[in-house]
Formats: sequence, C-alpha cells, structure tokens
Amino acid sequence: MRSWSVGLAAAVFAGLAAPGGASAAPGDVTLEYQCNPSGNIRFICGSAAPEDMERIPGTDWVIATGYMGRVGLRLVSVRDEKIDSIIYPSPQAEKNHDRRLYPDCPGPLSAEAEATASTHGTSLQRRPDGAWTLYVTHHGSRESVEVFKVTPMGARRPKIAWIGCVVTPDDAVLNSVAALPDNGFAVTNSYQRDPHWEFPATVATQEIHASPIATAAAPGMREKRSRGENTGYILEWRPGSGWKKLEGSDASAPNGLTASEDGRDVYAVYVPAGLMHLTRQAEGPPLREDVALSVRGDNVKLSPDGRRLLIGGVPVGATTFDSGRILVMDTQTLKPIQEIVSPIAAPTTALAVGRDLWVGSGRINRIVILPGSGGSR
Repeated sequence: MRSWSVGLAAAVFAGLAAPGGASAAPGDVTLEYQCNPSGNIRFICGSAAPEDMERIPGTDWVIATGYMGRVGLRLVSVRDEKIDSIIYPSPQAEKNHDRRLYPDCPGPLSAEAEATASTHGTSLQRRPDGAWTLYVTHHGSRESVEVFKVTPMGARRPKIAWIGCVVTPDDAVLNSVAALPDNGFAVTNSYQRDPHWEFPATVATQEIHASPIATAAAPGMREKRSRGENTGYILEWRPGSGWKKLEGSDASAPNGLTASEDGRDVYAVYVPAGLMHLTRQAEGPPLREDVALSVRGDNVKLSPDGRRLLIGGVPVGATTFDSGRILVMDTQTLKPIQEIVSPIAAPTTALAVGRDLWVGSGRINRIVILPGSGGSR
C-alpha cells in the first residue's frame, strides 16, 4: 500500500472545528504557505474549496467547483498545474437556454446569484456533437442542477455555455450528481430539507468555513444520521418525465455518486461508511449490494477506464476532520485495492489525471497532486 505523509494535514487544518462547532475565523490559518512542492507532492493553490473536479477528456483542462461560494467554476491547466481562470461566471460564458430539454427552468441565474453561488458536485456526459454536457449541483438562490455545454478547443481554453437548469423538489438537499444516458442524470438527496432554510446571505471566500448547506437539513435529520437511519435516497431526472426516486436507494445521508457510461451500474457512498452498488435490470427494481468501507466517504469517481472507484474521505473512527484517506476499489469485485493517506485533511474528491491523482476538498483552497497514484494499477 502506498502512503503519503499527513503532517501537512495537521498544519493546514489547525484550528478547524469538528462538525457542529465553530469554524476557524479568517486569518486563523495561513493557507498560502504550502504551495511549493513538498517532496514529490505538488500543490495548485487559489482554487477555493474544490469539492469536486472533472477532467475534460482528451484535453489538458480540469474544471473545479467552488463549494464555499463566490468562485463558480474554475479552469485548471493540467500542463501548467495552475489555475487558469474562472470559467463561470465569466463574460465569455454564453447563456443559451435549451428550452426543449429544460422547459421548466426559470432561466439563468442573475449576476447577484452567480456571485454567491455554491457549486458542489459535477459530472460530464459526452454529446453527439463532440462537446460535453457538464452537470453541477448548485446551492444558492435556488437548489438546482445547473447544466452547461463545454466545447473543447484543443490547447486553448474550452468554451462554456450555460444551457439550462433543473430545480429540485422543495424538500431535497442535493449533494452529488451523475450523468445518465439520453440527457438524464441522478443526484443524491442527502436529507429532507428544512422548509424554513435559506441559503446563507454571506458565504466564504477562500478561507476555511462551515459548509454552506450545514443547516439545510430538517429537524431530526442529523439525529437520524447519527443513528445510521435512512435520511435520503437517489433521485433521477429525465427530460419529459422529470424527477423520480431510484427504487431501493434509501440510505443514511447518501453523499458521493457516480454511474457507468451506460447508466446500468450506479455507485453511492453513505453514512457511516458504506457503499451501495445498484445494478439495473431489464425488469423490476435494481439489484443492490452494500459494502462496508474503511473510510467515511465523500465523493466517489470512476477512473477513466471505468475499472476503479476513487473515494475521498476520513478514516472510520475519526472524530474530527484532521485526517484523510483516498480509497481505491475494484468496480467488479468491490474490494479495496489501495488506501492512500491523504496529505490534506478531509479530502472530498480524488480525480485520476494521467498517472497522477488530483485531490480536492470542500474545506481548503488548493488541489494536491500525488504523483503515480492515478488509479491505473
């Protein structure tokens, strides 16, 4: 098993409160000092809370979210290992509402809403025209999945256009999203939403901060989660038919989500440390298999060849977010292949980029590159 030092985690996350506690105030933690390489570990700084990431296939570009708000979507250069630009919102980002696919979308976010939006989970789907559809779970002026068309331009920056949205049911709190065939997608609905909840008027910039949806759960949901009781499930959306619960997907605080390219296999992690594998059948409900994990998983992503699951999270038994693990699993056997000690605490996502592993977190302002751990083994 390959291991990496966790010494940086304690330094970077000094002062971070346990769940439910107060967050470190701006200035309490110096986040910029560790941007130079540490041994063979490299850093890309300035990406505020990259909770999830997608590499645009066939290109040297990665798109990272900004979970703590105020940054939208950032474009990261694989070649230069630097933040290139904020790709959305941006004057170059077009807005071309596809009313055929998204007739119920009320329209693009206002400039004010874009400025404070929290972008959370991501998923890419290939389009017939050679471009990609990017799905992003969004918290802010509306709880929604925002949809973009991403057009590769070779070595130049890709073009991005907002093309629609799907507003969630009134009682849903979204987390991750997974593209499905025929312009559909699935999301994890972690909790029943508090009907009185409003998105925080003030969100973080680039400092460690509390989750922007920490208070979204309805009364009693967190207590149910602590007991391992079901609080949510997977929702699917398809053009023309709208939202539908995926049968047999109930779980305690379902979080990370991914699906095979044909949509037949769906994988989701949940509390306290479980993975569900749902396999669609020609008739009847999906077959479900559950596996206990050694980490409390956050996001789960497929390796480019579809043979590995990459799960970011914290070790089972950890009582704070001052440590982290990346679990690599075989999609066929659902058995662990590697458990990598993360150099940053509470990693939320791990993305295979060539032979490297890019690690992000919704609680810190950097991407960490672990060389030679891209999940290809």
